[in-house]
Amino acid sequence: MVRSYFRVEKILMEIASGSEVISLSEIGQTSYGPNGYELYMIDITDNKYRSERKKHVCISAGIHGDEPAGVEAVIRFLKDISQGSPILRSVNITLFPCNNPYGYEAGQRSNGNGNDLNREFRRKRPDAEVLLIKRGLAGRSFDLSLELHEDVDSPGFYLYELKKDTEASFGKDIINIISERYPVNLNEEIEGMRADGGVISLKGSESEIKEMIQKRRRWPQALYQFNRGTRHCITCETPVNIRMEERANMHLLALEYILKRLGGVVYEKKA
Repeated sequence: MVRSYFRVEKILMEIASGSEVISLSEIGQTSYGPNGYELYMIDITDNKYRSERKKHVCISAGIHGDEPAGVEAVIRFLKDISQGSPILRSVNITLFPCNNPYGYEAGQRSNGNGNDLNREFRRKRPDAEVLLIKRGLAGRSFDLSLELHEDVDSPGFYLYELKKDTEASFGKDIINIISERYPVNLNEEIEGMRADGGVISLKGSESEIKEMIQKRRRWPQALYQFNRGTRHCITCETPVNIRMEERANMHLLALEYILKRLGGVVYEKKA
């Protein structure tokens, strides 16, 4: 399927131009493609509500071009929140809507240089997209980062969770919500890692986890953000064997839970 990044840009600009809570920024451009590709960062905040206790969430999508459901979920989310939301009383959001425009249009995992951008966050000289994301993140701190991915081999939804010792786990609750409507990957091993009911998490104390991270040569964005102080990192993976609308909805269900939980909404666990 041919996808248009121009369509994504047009929608983002239209949403931002009609919203008082959404601010769209150009953070730089890649050099390949007919005219290069502009990357964007979005800030979502309601200035009527000012508080030092607001939580700050970072959302990223589309770093793998062949995983488009995250981009579609982001567009739907922006449309829904563009006129404001009660959640913005207690949460500010920084959003990267499509971090690999070339791959998005080409339907490939890698960027225009043939590189997997989600393995470049430890490189001193990464490709332009990663460098621009890092610049966008500079000077900002986050309570939680959420990355929206897909897995062509998975029979169902699963997630990675990485958090500081003091943070409560969200993983199992997200899985429970998703499982009410969609399939979940319950394999005991996923992508070569031990999984527990659809949740993959590094085991050990915070210091032990950081030591393990330092031993890895190639960092995805989640490890980079955790290493720079993000308190809680979640990466959602949807299966590609169902319709795009349903995959995007899985991401939105996870995002809705996260924002409400950070905003102080208490979820009752089902028996």
